[in-house]
Amino acid sequence: MKTLYIINGTYGIEKKMLCEAMCLKLPLAIYLNVDEFVFNKVDNTESKMICLTNLKFIVNNYLESKTYQTIILFGLFANLDLYQALLKSLKLDNTKLVTVTLTCSKKELAKKIDKKLLAKAEAIDDSYQAYPTTKIDTSKLELDDLIKKIVELEMN
Repeated sequence: MKTLYIINGTYGIEKKMLCEAMCLKLPLAIYLNVDEFVFNKVDNTESKMICLTNLKFIVNNYLESKTYQTIILFGLFANLDLYQALLKSLKLDNTKLVTVTLTCSKKELAKKIDKKLLAKAEAIDDSYQAYPTTKIDTSKLELDDLIKKIVELEMN
């Protein structure tokens, strides 16, 4: 059985560092940064559908691959509709899906990111309450403890 981890979180929450560390600890793992697929200046329906189609294609290829056992998808996922559309389009047969939202206190977030980005980061963080994910507060967690918490979700 494969495992697909989908990890989202606002700016400065250190998603990439987490996913790199998870890849070193988990079997036959790869991580994909969703933000690299969806960053563009054109924000319209066609653009969103192109991004969704491309991302769906790539993730499904990894899910069908015989090489990889663990796929870690991470990014802002700041649009709930696109997030849900992606989930519906994935071929999850024989795959355990673990969805996680990383959060942290506003005080910790303020320490991690530029003040110009803080209001936007806080708004995105607040929007995640509507997402069907397990929320993990990273404010006081060390990296290894965070990985352990996420991997334990796979067992439930």
